[in-house]
Amino acid sequence: MSKKKSFIKIFIILFLAIFSLEASAAGKACDSSLIFKSYWVADPSTNGNDNGWDNTANWSTQPGGSSGATAPTYKCGQAWFTHHSVVNYNNFI
Repeated sequence: MSKKKSFIKIFIILFLAIFSLEASAAGKACDSSLIFKSYWVADPSTNGNDNGWDNTANWSTQPGGSSGATAPTYKCGQAWFTHHSVVNYNNFI
């Protein structure tokens, strides 16, 4: 019975820790003037193995547009994947 109680205590502690982190992140909303969209335009067949999330060659300011946009690496960035996006799921594992 003590293993079950220990498991419940650990579960509650983890739940509260995650909940408190989410609550603190929600309190730090991004100013609407700083929000930007970045569209994934990397093509694994031509881009080789350099499909990293923060690589500006993989992002555009328009769907299907030319690369060079800022990667959405902070809270004000929005990552968009459209029918123009080619995604190799192995790059995200």
